Amino acid sequence: MVLYLTYWFPNRQRGRIMSLFVMAVPLAGIIGGPLSGLIMSELHGAMGLAGWQWLFLVEGAPAILLGLAAYFVLDDRPADARWLSDAEKARIAAALADAPKQHGGGAHGPVRLAQVLTNPRIYLMSAIYFSVFLGLNAIGFWIPTLLRQVGVHSISHIGWLSGGISACTAVGIVLIGRHSDRRMERRWHVAASGLAVSASFLLLPLAAHSVALTVAALVVASVSIYSTLSLFWTIPTLYLQKDAMAAGVATITAIGAIGGAVSPSLVGLLKTSTGSVYAGLAVVGVVLALGMLALLRVVRPQPASAPRQVEAAAGR
Repeated sequence: MVLYLTYWFPNRQRGRIMSLFVMAVPLAGIIGGPLSGLIMSELHGAMGLAGWQWLFLVEGAPAILLGLAAYFVLDDRPADARWLSDAEKARIAAALADAPKQHGGGAHGPVRLAQVLTNPRIYLMSAIYFSVFLGLNAIGFWIPTLLRQVGVHSISHIGWLSGGISACTAVGIVLIGRHSDRRMERRWHVAASGLAVSASFLLLPLAAHSVALTVAALVVASVSIYSTLSLFWTIPTLYLQKDAMAAGVATITAIGAIGGAVSPSLVGLLKTSTGSVYAGLAVVGVVLALGMLALLRVVRPQPASAPRQVEAAAGR
């Protein structure tokens, strides 16, 4: 999807577009939590199936159907879209064609396809993305445990609080994405969001006796980590030639997403050895902070070029 969106939107608009795309995750949390509980409780035993089996069937079916529909509904590129007029296609094409003029590949030039697997910048981006995924899965996996630990024992209350955190996240990431687009600044938006997550994780022990403070810290962490995730992808696409885009995005995703598997195990292991979930989250926070400092070090500020004609061509 990251690759696909680059075929339709110039970099000037990708902050809000990526934020809207990533917003689907917290929105799914708002709807999916209560729905999952309802399915598991109300359908348990129906037709001889357990509640979790019904959960897989009911929630898995729409994903399969939408996957099939995507092949027939989504056009590869604006030039293939029958629902766009020729004038609209030309405006989008002009905006996309101007993007390389606005944003070069950096001091060392853009990364080409033959360089993807040998270019150090790709692996640096992968390492940074790894740190982002550590934080992302730490948030998604440990929110219920943290809420229970500070005294919220009712499953329904945990569900409502988790849903509230997701609602705040959905709004927050869109606002941050829009601000990044208005400023045409990516580097500090990503780094500041990631550092806010780190600070929230490190400060959580101070909120250990307060539900309100814990929820506030989790809201900041959740909004910030999803903002980091969405805006991160506005950076690697600046350094990849068109023919290298698919391979570059795939490489960064494949290596970086390993952090998603490491995160729950790392926090769980440290929780077992120390007796506190805060120790593992602190380690994740430190690794994420190092990732953000690395991003500030290796990603140079982009020149504030900005032919406003590009905005007009993009149809803003």
